[in-house]
Amino acid sequence: MKTRLFACRLAAVLLAAALLLAGCGSGGGASAATMHLRSLVGTVGVEDADGKTLDAQKEMGLYSGYAVDTRAESFAWIDLDAVKLVKLDEQSEASIQKEDKSLTIKVASGSLYFDVAEPLAEDESMTIRSSSMTVGIRGTCGWVEIPEPGVMNVYLLEGTVECAVLGETASITAGEMAQLNETSATITVGPFGKTSIPGFVTPELDHKGLSLDDLPESAPAVAGSQPASNDPMAAAAAAYREAVAHPDAFAYNYEEAYMDPIVPSGVYNYAVIWLDSYQDVPGLLLRQEGVDGFNVVEVLQYSVQWSELHDHGPIPEGVNPKVHRNMALFVPEQRYGIIYEEEYFETHPGEITPWRYTLSSGGSEQNPNFGMGRGSTLDDPGRGEIIWYDVTDTTGIDNMAELAQGPDV
Repeated sequence: MKTRLFACRLAAVLLAAALLLAGCGSGGGASAATMHLRSLVGTVGVEDADGKTLDAQKEMGLYSGYAVDTRAESFAWIDLDAVKLVKLDEQSEASIQKEDKSLTIKVASGSLYFDVAEPLAEDESMTIRSSSMTVGIRGTCGWVEIPEPGVMNVYLLEGTVECAVLGETASITAGEMAQLNETSATITVGPFGKTSIPGFVTPELDHKGLSLDDLPESAPAVAGSQPASNDPMAAAAAAYREAVAHPDAFAYNYEEAYMDPIVPSGVYNYAVIWLDSYQDVPGLLLRQEGVDGFNVVEVLQYSVQWSELHDHGPIPEGVNPKVHRNMALFVPEQRYGIIYEEEYFETHPGEITPWRYTLSSGGSEQNPNFGMGRGSTLDDPGRGEIIWYDVTDTTGIDNMAELAQGPDV
């Protein structure tokens, strides 16, 4: 009797362990089992929630936090479940966030087609997001595109969606498009025609058998459809707002073998400074504070030419107790860049080595060198304190044409 009882208990324990291991192996819980990379064409990249690059394969499982991107002449189809499909156009990037019955598709760049064949249940939600711009999906078909930072265009072929940006909301129905502008906090709604349907969407509509008879051949362009392209400052501001909205997305990976690594405090702030004379817009300093006063600053610059944000790497700031080294940042008066002052206060107290950092025009435009001119501040003693803003306060970005520190330009 005892032997049988022990055997039953052992079987129960083994079964429970097997179920536990099965759950752990999914990598994303129950939500992950329904999401798959249905198909791919060309060069497609996949990263897990930790940023690890994975080998993209047809029918591979996708989990919450995964990101998918496509190169030129490449496409990716993602099954979110049995009735929800999205397709990434070439040169596009999106990530998936799922918690219980709440699903968010974050579109970082490019275009994405969506098809939700059945209306969502009352306790379900599906949102397509880019920065602070959102589209609420219930049961519909259409596509979104990010023509430039801070702008999202939504085109609807079936159903109704709710659009929102910075407190402004609007609904659109089949045959309508909406342009969400983060810089002006506006939503512009208008009609669109068959000529607006991009090539990557057309085969999906043919496969779906969707009739376009009610759609006109063409429609007038939405007024103000290119608000940011002629305003570099507005485009940069939109990119910087996105950066400060997600400050933990950057690496802050400044490491030197002889220095203690930063211990993040979870506090972030930013400054807006003119980094070089050949830039059309100011740069952004994004600071991660350490618990012991040793901080790391990421140097970011929006490229007007490439319409994207470039990360030029980290700079240390504050006191590193391991090497008794104080590193202070200032803004030069009537000069571009950043002044970096270094003092070994135990071995050489009072001896300060000044450098001036600028974005070197000698580097590649796509990846300019963020270099130093050692000693170049010795003939320029004028300097001021950097004005830091909390990342929840976008005043410095919203008014950076007037508030950016550096020379009067």
